[in-house]
Amino acid sequence: MGLRGLRWHDGLFVLATLASLLLAPWVSHDTAPDALGVALALVMGAAVAVRRVWPLLTLATVLVAGTVWVVTDHGEVAVGVVMMLALATVGNRCPPLVSVPLTLGVLVVVYVTAALSHNVPRFDESNFQLLGWLVAAAGGGLVVRSRRVELAAVLAREEDLREQEAESRVDQERLRIAQELHDTVGHTVATVTIQAEVAARVLDDHPEQARTALETIAEVSRTTLQEIRATLGMLRSGDGEAAAAEKAPVPSVADIARVLDVLRGRGLTVDFDRRGHAPVPASLGGVLYRIVQEAATNILKHAEGVTHVWVTLECDPAALVLGVLDDGAPLAGPVVEPPGHHGLAGMKERARALGGWVTTEARPEGGFEVRAVFPTGGRT
Repeated sequence: MGLRGLRWHDGLFVLATLASLLLAPWVSHDTAPDALGVALALVMGAAVAVRRVWPLLTLATVLVAGTVWVVTDHGEVAVGVVMMLALATVGNRCPPLVSVPLTLGVLVVVYVTAALSHNVPRFDESNFQLLGWLVAAAGGGLVVRSRRVELAAVLAREEDLREQEAESRVDQERLRIAQELHDTVGHTVATVTIQAEVAARVLDDHPEQARTALETIAEVSRTTLQEIRATLGMLRSGDGEAAAAEKAPVPSVADIARVLDVLRGRGLTVDFDRRGHAPVPASLGGVLYRIVQEAATNILKHAEGVTHVWVTLECDPAALVLGVLDDGAPLAGPVVEPPGHHGLAGMKERARALGGWVTTEARPEGGFEVRAVFPTGGRT
């Protein structure tokens, strides 16, 4: 902190210093200040003015000027107050390894000066009282410094916690967006690939069927583009009209039918059974849609011999239960996602974010089942 760090209250301390050194003796003892007294008072006042900028220089200046003040019979009490201010500032502004030795040195100088000047007897009670006040002032400065350092440490820890929480929120948002893109793009690629194969196979003999497959590709691509724009729009710094225009509605339970139509277009028999009339919150509806979408994508890409898919949604007051089951061929081993694939893990993370869970099971008799449970806290 340079001289620009000085504040108006530093001037008040200067005025108080000059008043105690010059006016107090005049008022109490009717002793007018002489030229040397005025000069010493001005020197100590200037030192007090910059005590927060150069605390060690202030202490040294006050110690030297105060010693001359006492030796020349200008009194001890007023200069003792100024010395206390200088010691308190050093204790507050300097580390203890610096302030404590300096305080001891000042005590020795003050004691010797008072004794040699013959103003105060060496072992007089008032002499030790002066030393006690100087120690108290230095200790007060150390306490203030300790509290300030402790407060700074607390504020630093809080800032670190805020930064960690912000980083955690960013990581969570990044993971959520990655899941959105994975589910959207994975389902779309699987659908487009299948419909393109259908169109290529029937183009010559059944052009109308090929046209339907191409229209499906166009519709799925258009919907996917809207979803990707909405997802990427979350990364923007503002929510202007242009960004808002690109955001698509959040998927809901009603959009599950669109996913199931893709399975039917592949020639599979799909049954969708919704039981109960409990409402489905919008946030939960989007997660249910993504789970069905991921399950359907896995059926199209990985399942063998599938002819029938059953989707159930139980909407009870106490819980929402989603099930997706197919009749594919039995798996040779446990279900393990290939490296770089996170579909099943993504479903489970989405469910955990809303307090639910997802289980996946390859049945020995054939077929694969995805089951998601979301407790709603209601009572049946």
